[in-house]
Amino acid sequence: MGATMPETPPRDIVLADYNPAWPEMFASERARLQAAIGEWAVAIEHVGSTAIPGIAAKPIIDIGVSLRSFEDAVKCITPLIDLGYECLGEYGIPGRIFFRKRTDTPLPGQSHNGVGRTHQVHMYERGHSEHLQHITFRDFMRTHPLDAQDYEQLKRRLAEQFDDVEQYAQAKSDFVQRKLNEARNELDPIVIADYDERWPAMFEDERARIVDAIGEWLAGIEHVGSTAVPGLAAKPIIDMMPVLRSLDEAQNIIEPLQRLGYEYVPEFEAQIPERRYFRKGIPRTHHVHAVEASSEFCHRHLAFRDYLRSHPDARDEYAALKRKLASVHTHNRGDYTEAKTEFIRGIEEKAALATSPSSHAAKGGTPEKQ
Repeated sequence: MGATMPETPPRDIVLADYNPAWPEMFASERARLQAAIGEWAVAIEHVGSTAIPGIAAKPIIDIGVSLRSFEDAVKCITPLIDLGYECLGEYGIPGRIFFRKRTDTPLPGQSHNGVGRTHQVHMYERGHSEHLQHITFRDFMRTHPLDAQDYEQLKRRLAEQFDDVEQYAQAKSDFVQRKLNEARNELDPIVIADYDERWPAMFEDERARIVDAIGEWLAGIEHVGSTAVPGLAAKPIIDMMPVLRSLDEAQNIIEPLQRLGYEYVPEFEAQIPERRYFRKGIPRTHHVHAVEASSEFCHRHLAFRDYLRSHPDARDEYAALKRKLASVHTHNRGDYTEAKTEFIRGIEEKAALATSPSSHAAKGGTPEKQ
């Protein structure tokens, strides 16, 4: 009698052809979720590949839930458990609570590490960067069918290449990030708005949240950029500069800021190693530039801001330049920024000859808190 051959374990990555029933499956589950947690949910959305018409996907319905407050996630746990979900906490993504609905009879592609699941819920506070990226990518794929076809072909190739779900997801990441950048350019054009008296208050509101999250590593937080200059037209994005006691402590602020909905963007550190950069919102609402007080980046930004605050003619000249460049480079932030460089360097040279409390503080230590 021959030896029994061991069974081949089922593959975790199995793509199914697009199923027209997937939207209906989402709608049915959304109704159940709405009845259970609608008191706290701002939006319940179909995300992931099953939400993109026409493309192959693992046959799992991914659902993004946006909450008014992250604290409300605690109130949602028991109602979701009652619907058959298992709560896995943040599950590797700060600021997300992850749930999966298990099944004992999984279809091909519904299993991971031997656990079958039919639905997954990703729960975030409203405005969290991870959730916004899921929505943005989904909508871009829905409105760009040729890109959606390219995505399907890539997924099929990678599904044949990888058995590990994490490796498969990582191999898709370059494509996903590239399309997210294209989507941001479409959704976030360069528009220069008249000065808004609310900008200082918006800074203060966000400053309080950031201090609560990372205050133990801070020497101060400065409002920088054009929204920090009274009377200056600007892109309506609040630029914030947390001043760290040491850049070595920057690793400690990444996860807390991610929980506040910020996306950490490390690729710019090759160009500006003295800064740690974060962005929030699609379209963007806030930028965070974390630096040491002694850094050139800190000194230059404070000096530029303070010079424009005290020189209305230069402020107005800068506003006119920005409006002109925004009309030329509406969808290209890189070219827009590069075209401003000569003017900015000229102001920095003038500011270097001037004295101000902020510029002294930047050279000598901690900038004054605002």
